[in-house]
Amino acid sequence: HDVGMCALRLGCHFVVETLAHAKDKSLLPEWVRMLQMWLHRSPVACRWFLLQSEAAGWVRSLLLACTVSEMREKFAQLLLHAAAVLRPLELHLYPIAPLLPDTAPPVVVVTTSLSGSLEGTDEEEGEEEEEAEDMDAEESTDKDEV
Repeated sequence: HDVGMCALRLGCHFVVETLAHAKDKSLLPEWVRMLQMWLHRSPVACRWFLLQSEAAGWVRSLLLACTVSEMREKFAQLLLHAAAVLRPLELHLYPIAPLLPDTAPPVVVVTTSLSGSLEGTDEEEGEEEEEAEDMDAEESTDKDEV
């Protein structure tokens, strides 16, 4: 194994398993900066860190269970840094399918009238209003018959 990779692994284990549980976390920012430098130099190290974080339960324990906000933030910074280094190298592994025309979300244009009220220009809106008026008319005739 590469000496730099061994140093990164030891540093990560120290931060997650020792410093994270220490009362004095004053060295945390310095350790995170150092780990980010090592991660920046090696996509292999980034891949290891992300996989190890999930496999060892670091993500759950440091992002979800940890009550120390500084530790959560710094660990999240490390995860995001590793992902940012890997992104350009692995983007081709995650193809994005284009939206098909019939699956595209409907577009609603909203304008304001001179009185300041909002008016929707969606075609279906007028149909919905007519249906609501028809239902109101039916209810009132039902009440008259009783």
